[in-house]
Amino acid sequence: MKTKQKRKSSVVFPDYIPAKLVEGKEWYIYFYALDPYSNVLRRKRVKFNRIKSKMDRRRIAQQLVVKINRKLAEGWNPFVEEEAPKAFNKLYDVIDTFLAEKKREMRPDGFRSYNSFGKKLKEWMEKEKHTEMNIFSFNKYFAVEFMNSVYRKDKVSEKTYNNYLIFFRIFWNWMIEKNYTATNPFKEISKKKEKKKNREVIDEPTRLRIKEYLEKNDFPYLVMCLLAFHVLIRPKELMGIKIKDIDTKKQTIFIPAQTAKNGSDRIGTIPNYMIEMFRKMEIEKIDPSWYLFSEDFKPGKVKVDSRKIAKRWEKLRKDLKLPLSIKFYSLRDSGIIQMLEDGISAEYVRQQADHSSLDMTTIYSKHARPDGIEQIKNKSRAF
Repeated sequence: MKTKQKRKSSVVFPDYIPAKLVEGKEWYIYFYALDPYSNVLRRKRVKFNRIKSKMDRRRIAQQLVVKINRKLAEGWNPFVEEEAPKAFNKLYDVIDTFLAEKKREMRPDGFRSYNSFGKKLKEWMEKEKHTEMNIFSFNKYFAVEFMNSVYRKDKVSEKTYNNYLIFFRIFWNWMIEKNYTATNPFKEISKKKEKKKNREVIDEPTRLRIKEYLEKNDFPYLVMCLLAFHVLIRPKELMGIKIKDIDTKKQTIFIPAQTAKNGSDRIGTIPNYMIEMFRKMEIEKIDPSWYLFSEDFKPGKVKVDSRKIAKRWEKLRKDLKLPLSIKFYSLRDSGIIQMLEDGISAEYVRQQADHSSLDMTTIYSKHARPDGIEQIKNKSRAF
């Protein structure tokens, strides 16, 4: 039976009591080490009766005592080793191991975020001189310090803070699975309350300016913008569309599960006037395996980088002197609102937008009919 000894302030070694040899009917070496999961010093005992010669037994046992005490002084902990055999690996190095594995498993856009989060922790460790820190030593105190640094010094938004938190919970759970640790110091850190999404509506005059500008300067990018507005396709989903996914006869676009945000296949409906644009592109003459948007947003073998979508929008925004609040994603939000305003059923809009519930779609209703209260006041007929 394992015995436990509570930590006392008078103990010279706060995390362990050095090993000693006990000689008697039964020979054994014993020492105390801190159990990090109960925060008490627990005794470990190593039996030593197997060597017949007492002289040899004593000599070898004393050598083992010296070895155990040296390891204890260097930070070794047998209880940590039992729960997580790899806990004394350097955290700085294991971040790279995790990222290398995820790079093979994830799509480039998703991995880009993972790589950014991992790099941020490494930068913090370098700044705080913690690059030699082992995984076991990185406890909740350091997790909180790191998250505070991200929030206060980097001044990230509540949403970005929560994204960091989610990533490091995933990373530590991976380390638990791989026997690097037995605990997750980020698990008990609370998420920040996020501000409600500010949906910037692009009004009709501004949309007309955008359309005229792109018709003159960048027709392929106009097609991309209209797919975001009318078919409500998200930027990352737009990148994955191939020529074979477009059916101009049925007026549909297939968005496969591997590119869809919600991980399920879906079909978007193309409005009548956009069909003529696809004919103008002569997509029936293009290799079906090509991506709809590649270099310069024209069809090609390699899909366009998502960063180029934002960069091109930034140029458009500056050229037209649009406010910073109007982003590429505003096209999708504005498209949803326009559909509701046009009287299209909220359920049909939900399907087109790929919302998980009707509640999410109806959030846009107040933007679609901002004059609703006045209409109720003035247009309701008497009973």
